[in-house]
Amino acid sequence: MKKTMTSLAVCLLAFAATAQTTVSFKPNAAAGQDTHVWKLDNGSVPTGLPGTPATLNFGTSTELDAMRWTWDGNPGTIRGLIRFAGLSTLPAGAQIISATLVLRTPSTTGSWGNSYFTGSPYPLSNLGWVKRVQPGAANNWTESGVTWNLQPATDPVTANWVTLPLTTSRWSYTASMNVTNMVQQIVTGLASDPYANNGFQISMQDESTYYRGQIFASSDHADAASWPELIVTYDVCKAGFRFCSSTANPYMYTLRANYPQSAYNWTVNGVPAGNTPSVNVNIAATSTVCLNAVNATGTASCTKCLTICPGDNPTGLTPCPGDFAYCSNTDNPYAYTFNAMPGQQSYDWNFNGVYLGNTASISYTFPITSGYYPQFCLKGMNNNLECTRCIVFCIPNNPYPKPGRGEEPGSDDGVAGTGTVLRGDDPGLINHVTITPNPTSTGWKIGLNAPAKGSVAFRVYDITGRVMDQMQKTVEPGSNTLYQDASAYPAGIYYLEIKGPGIQVKEKMVKVH
Repeated sequence: MKKTMTSLAVCLLAFAATAQTTVSFKPNAAAGQDTHVWKLDNGSVPTGLPGTPATLNFGTSTELDAMRWTWDGNPGTIRGLIRFAGLSTLPAGAQIISATLVLRTPSTTGSWGNSYFTGSPYPLSNLGWVKRVQPGAANNWTESGVTWNLQPATDPVTANWVTLPLTTSRWSYTASMNVTNMVQQIVTGLASDPYANNGFQISMQDESTYYRGQIFASSDHADAASWPELIVTYDVCKAGFRFCSSTANPYMYTLRANYPQSAYNWTVNGVPAGNTPSVNVNIAATSTVCLNAVNATGTASCTKCLTICPGDNPTGLTPCPGDFAYCSNTDNPYAYTFNAMPGQQSYDWNFNGVYLGNTASISYTFPITSGYYPQFCLKGMNNNLECTRCIVFCIPNNPYPKPGRGEEPGSDDGVAGTGTVLRGDDPGLINHVTITPNPTSTGWKIGLNAPAKGSVAFRVYDITGRVMDQMQKTVEPGSNTLYQDASAYPAGIYYLEIKGPGIQVKEKMVKVH
């Protein structure tokens, strides 16, 4: 037993550190997306313009303004639009700790300047609003195409708006606004809507009385120090975990979180299984194992689930040089590391009769197809004692990780480099079969969570491979139930095989007298 635990420890890698990450988005003219839209109340055409401002685009303007003013005596309104496209590079599931929008008035402007400051001839309040532009394709805008008449809709809920504060000087002024909630909505929305980031709008709170306004530099301004900036601090919850077992006890699994968190909640088939970073659980049949984690700062929680399917393997065997441990990870549940008991004289690994290597540790990635596999074996020798130990692998239908927005292949939960991480896992994609009661003396109630509608083959056969019953049934997406009568079956072990669209599972069933 001591050797077994040592081997298991090899499979469990050390924790990686986590920390909050702060990024600054301050794009230049080529990457920046900011402009203003303008209208005159009477639709007049100011001198020098080809048409009324409401129909014109000002995407190359060096200013980003919010104003209620007059032009040639004609009252009008200007609103600013700004989007930080870099938000799409934040990791999926990021918890925004803080987000600050920084707008700067340069040392001189083409417009009059900020209207409110001590001694200003325009003493009316120039308080403004920062509003989130509504998500969705209908509200998508481009710097070179948007006009007043084509401007996007903004969040109508006033409680979600952020105050653009009173200015304190005509020029050389900086405004900083807390837009944490808006940025969180954007980042969360990007998981399902590519148009979740339509940016922000700035406007005057009072768009009826002039003269009032705030004048800021856009990303087209010559002074890079004055460009708009969004400073974001975020954290990410990581619920990935490793799972290991061994030939010494193939139904006992060690589960360990990949990252230190402030709280851990393990479940097996929905039943609590512990609240420590590492737990040992007995898994005798196909089970859904989940870790719900709260990140180190307590600001975010997430859940990762995985189906673990132990094969039909003997227990209670006398330890021998062929014993080995095997481990995998939610990163890629099809990739395993195999570790022999330490200190053996020789190693001979094979899978399905194919020689794989002669080192103490090897790695093997199973095909991305669920089902039972032939034996994985190690022939080991120590002190002239030669022994071969084999394990039958059952590979369940777990989602295969794919690189996505802001993640890199092979990183846990998409974490790599400077904190880029994967998605989660739609645990709903996991196929789950329940068989009750098991063992039974009369029959089994079979529950199947199907990923899609389709024709599914059900087959029951005994331990010799003799088919006892088989049927073809159309299942619906989600929960399906059927009954398999076993009253005429002799006592013994049977196997239920289910194959269909997105489904390929095999489960053991027991009939008793």
